[in-house]
Amino acid sequence: MALDQKFFKSTSAGSGTDQEQGLVLHLDANDVDSYDGDGSTWFDITEHEVNIPLADKASNLVLNLDGGTYTSGAWEDQSANTNNASLNGNTTYNSDTKGYFTLDGVGDYLQISDHSSLNLAGGGATYEMWFRQHTLAASEHLFGRFESGNFDFFISTGSSGAISLHFYNGSSSVGNINSAGGKYTANTWHHVAVTLSSGSSGGTIKLYIDGNLEGSTTLSGNRIADPTADLFLGILGSGYTTQYEFTGDIGTTRIYNVALTASEVAQNFRAGNNLSYSSTYDTGLALHFDASDIDTTANTWTDKVSSIVLTKSGNSSYDAELGDYLELEGGYYGNDSAAVQIKDSNQDFTVEYFGQHVFGNQRAILGIMQSTLQGLLIAYTSSNYFLSYNYKSGTIQSSQGLEATVSSTGMTSNKWHHVVLVYDQSTNVKLYVDGILNATSTLGAGGTGWTTTDGIRIGSHEAFTNYYPSSAGQMGFLKIYQGKLSDAQVAQNYLATKNKYPNGINFTGSNISWNANGYFSFNGSNANFVTSGAPGAVINATGFTVSAWVWRTNGVTGTNTIITNCTAAGNTGQNYILSMSGSGTVHFHIYGTDNYAGVNNVVSYETWTHLAGVVEFDGVKRIYKNGVVQLSTSAGYSADTVSSYNTFIGSLGSYGNYHNGRIGAVKYYKKPLTADELLADFNATKGTYGL
Repeated sequence: MALDQKFFKSTSAGSGTDQEQGLVLHLDANDVDSYDGDGSTWFDITEHEVNIPLADKASNLVLNLDGGTYTSGAWEDQSANTNNASLNGNTTYNSDTKGYFTLDGVGDYLQISDHSSLNLAGGGATYEMWFRQHTLAASEHLFGRFESGNFDFFISTGSSGAISLHFYNGSSSVGNINSAGGKYTANTWHHVAVTLSSGSSGGTIKLYIDGNLEGSTTLSGNRIADPTADLFLGILGSGYTTQYEFTGDIGTTRIYNVALTASEVAQNFRAGNNLSYSSTYDTGLALHFDASDIDTTANTWTDKVSSIVLTKSGNSSYDAELGDYLELEGGYYGNDSAAVQIKDSNQDFTVEYFGQHVFGNQRAILGIMQSTLQGLLIAYTSSNYFLSYNYKSGTIQSSQGLEATVSSTGMTSNKWHHVVLVYDQSTNVKLYVDGILNATSTLGAGGTGWTTTDGIRIGSHEAFTNYYPSSAGQMGFLKIYQGKLSDAQVAQNYLATKNKYPNGINFTGSNISWNANGYFSFNGSNANFVTSGAPGAVINATGFTVSAWVWRTNGVTGTNTIITNCTAAGNTGQNYILSMSGSGTVHFHIYGTDNYAGVNNVVSYETWTHLAGVVEFDGVKRIYKNGVVQLSTSAGYSADTVSSYNTFIGSLGSYGNYHNGRIGAVKYYKKPLTADELLADFNATKGTYGL
């Protein structure tokens, strides 16, 4: 059976994930998120549960204390400056959650010796740290350089979940920001970042907490040029080792000699995703239906919070690809007697789901009943409207209703979208799509609202089965909260879950046969995969890489197409073809000015082989086997870039040249990979194929 692999390279400054390397297509028959053993769709998992890379500023790092790299002794700086941190007191290392140090507030701190690379008065700077305070307390110092008469900067906790920062020129303060309280909580990991555009008077200082800008000011004077002071983590500075001590955990800490932009700060925050954005905001959850909890034997779907059980009615099916989802095929899951309190004391509530719809048909998404015509309906119409009606006293006229054209919401048919509806009984309803507020509607006057459910259906509404038939589409999860999610909480939940349901370049198969060992068999006569149209301009980039794990049936001598971008007919236009023929010959044909050069005796019969074709930006073409180059041509080739072509796996369109054998995985990069990168990819995946 296919594995739920979800393995990607770890992210650290200077190293590259597949995304950083320009990966735009990743199909893997050995990963259940790409193919779960049934159906004809091979899902692209390029953006599925990947690690987010750090901002591309590795060359500007002057300090990079990565919690995941600690072994023993000093905490070694991963930048080129050897700004290692010594451990003092009872400072203790913990290897979970990307690695961190626990400080007990009594003589525990980390110390980095004074170094010229830390003197950043001459230009921009960024200071960032992951921290977890055990109990909210003010004046506990996170890090800074502070010696008597030679003050540079410090960042500390303020009262009630606030952050304070100060810049100095010697003993004179030249800039400070104090955030509002409530910006972080105890016993939770948080990210603080401070950027400074310049160390000179007038330079802009910005404070970010968990990726959000929380304050900005300017320097009233120049920073101190050289404080000749050590850098301390967990205390104020030299001479203050028993004052302002931090009690909690300190994780990865970095300093850059440039001011990161707001988007780069946010990216670095998300890069620590298992510290923050890997978790959703779930406070006040009343119901949580996740497709992974569907029981396909009992045909039930159980809520994680209140153990409400919905029962299947009509046609629907469970799929394990991507983040797991329910395929609604005119059916629904419901419980017409489920009683749950889903509004808070202010009568506010929030509905959140990740789904995919087929607009242009009149369908129900969610139905909640308290009594006849009292409750909630979320649906879309045949005239391409997305709507939500919160019925009061049995009438829509005195209800809270929202209607928005699908085009105005940013939603598209057959695409995954994160949808949130926030209902405020006193003011309005808000519609968020993919983390962005798209539409609002005000509350109508009069009427008596409902408070609890007497029934709930996902994909249907009990009172409107004729007008709004059961849904057609997919549902990954659905949550209902007591109370209103804020803009930031909606955005957090979208960022936390979007990689579970990426809108990738998925392929549809014909006459294919999947093997539980993690590959597809191709019969050599009519089996292939295809995606409609060229999957974006990046597929036809001037410089690119295409790779595949392949296996050829014994005795096959004709041309076996692995992957190509061509017309539906196949023989009337191509951009590129990677194929095998004869006695193991591999061809990588780049149409435009290519000579169809190939290399013989590369692929053996009935042996798994990793093949890759690379086109450099200067037109050099290369063919690789198992990470080793087999052919390198002279420069000058250029590919045709016809965007209307289809991409086929296993055949040259309908023309033929069908593959007879197996294909386990296919990748496409919008950049030419180096020999080292291809060898690393081969080594990372060869174990799957017994090599």
